[in-house]
Amino acid sequence: MGNQIKFSPKEKEKTLSSADGELEMENIQLKNTNRKLISKLDQQQQLIKKLNNELESIKKRQELNNSNRLKREYQNLKNKNQNLETLLIQSKKEIAELKREINKLSTDSLETKNTSRWDKLKKIRK
Repeated sequence: MGNQIKFSPKEKEKTLSSADGELEMENIQLKNTNRKLISKLDQQQQLIKKLNNELESIKKRQELNNSNRLKREYQNLKNKNQNLETLLIQSKKEIAELKREINKLSTDSLETKNTSRWDKLKKIRK
């Protein structure tokens, strides 16, 4: 047994304790960074929730504006329709009156063609 390396227990403890100390420091640093990242994630999630709520409120406002605009347009169209209906009724009345006048004139002209002068005189005397 010639060349044998002997390890003393003191050296092992020194290397292990220094390595343990470094690992503990790394572990503490990792825990701190994890905490920071978790808090940042929480903040970002809360911001996302706020933004989603604001987006929903904006959509609701736009829907209300659109519905109000549609209601106004509907009222305008309804008013125009009523005006057109009254114009249609008036024009139908005028057409009916014109037809009556045409019928009167056509019957008068037919009567004048069919009647003689003598008949016309009789009508005038009556």
